[in-house]
Amino acid sequence: DPTQALRCWVALEDWQVGHSLTLDDKVITNWRAGDVYSWNNTTPHRADNVGPHTRRVLLLTKYWKSK
Repeated sequence: DPTQALRCWVALEDWQVGHSLTLDDKVITNWRAGDVYSWNNTTPHRADNVGPHTRRVLLLTKYWKSK
C-alpha cells in the first residue's frame, strides 16, 4: 500500500545550480551533503536536475502495516 510509506531523501553531495527537490509547495535548493528530507508518500513531491552536473542522492522508502 503506497499510502503506508515514509520517504527519506539524503543529499550525497552539495547542491549545484539546476538541482531541486519539491515537497508539496516548497522548493528546496542549496542543500549540503548529509542533509535529509522526509515526507509521507501521499505528499506531492518531485526532484529535478536541469543543470550540467550529476545529482547524487540516496532515496529510502519505509513501508509499515496498519494495525
